[in-house]
Amino acid sequence: MSTLTSGASSSQWVLLVVLLFSLSCGRGLIEQGIDRPEQSKGHPVDSPGAFWFDYQYEPKGKRFWSKESQGIWAERYLTGQTTKFKVLCTSTVDGNSGIIVSRLPDEVMDVFIPDIHAKGTNPKWLRFRLNSDGKWNYLAEIGSVS
Repeated sequence: MSTLTSGASSSQWVLLVVLLFSLSCGRGLIEQGIDRPEQSKGHPVDSPGAFWFDYQYEPKGKRFWSKESQGIWAERYLTGQTTKFKVLCTSTVDGNSGIIVSRLPDEVMDVFIPDIHAKGTNPKWLRFRLNSDGKWNYLAEIGSVS
């Protein structure tokens, strides 16, 4: 077995990879050939099954979200258009537990969906981030959860 780098043990490297994965929700690791662990693709017990919110930008109106299948969410517009999202992992944002989903097929935008019983800052608010900056922004307040 070859040495990974000066003085670092293989267990230290594994710990570093796990830490980086936790911080990034796997973002960027796929491109490097490191797959996301299977347990990160599931839905936590407190994850809503469906919800809606009012989108204030064009095209304005209600957006209806629902779980389609294991690991896939669908966002439906009033026009009938549907956008799919895949679950990346569970995470905590602003003290709220929830899941992070990524828009398909381009995966350039992630959405944080808080758990039903989230207790952090603004627990009923969806957040989004663009992969170009990674900063979470408020998207909209969830109107109804089922």
